[in-house]
Amino acid sequence: MKVVIGGANGLIGSALLRALRARGDEVVALARRPAAAGEVRWDGRTLPASVLDGADAAINMSGANIGARRWTDAFKKEIAESRVQSTRAFVEAMRGARRKPRVFVNASAVGVYGGRGDEEVTEASPP
Repeated sequence: MKVVIGGANGLIGSALLRALRARGDEVVALARRPAAAGEVRWDGRTLPASVLDGADAAINMSGANIGARRWTDAFKKEIAESRVQSTRAFVEAMRGARRKPRVFVNASAVGVYGGRGDEEVTEASPP
């Protein structure tokens, strides 16, 4: 199975990358600073359709590191925009791919909802 992962160098993305490779999947890691084989430089804003063409799955876990610094108004804006831009880039690339991924998983922080155990939360749930 061929999987493209945005945010593959992050905390969860790097664990997912290792697990997928360990089971024998072909993984294309999108990274701001590629350092290993199979990593493709990605700015989180634009993604050529050719990167997703022929992938079985596309996973986006990209976004500014929420623990990188103090949450000023400017950094809050950067956090939100980084997630919106990376999602938009994946969607646009999928639109242009000749053979589109069968699955698209998009993940972002859900910390705004607090610890709720097994309770289902949606955008309508209070913080």
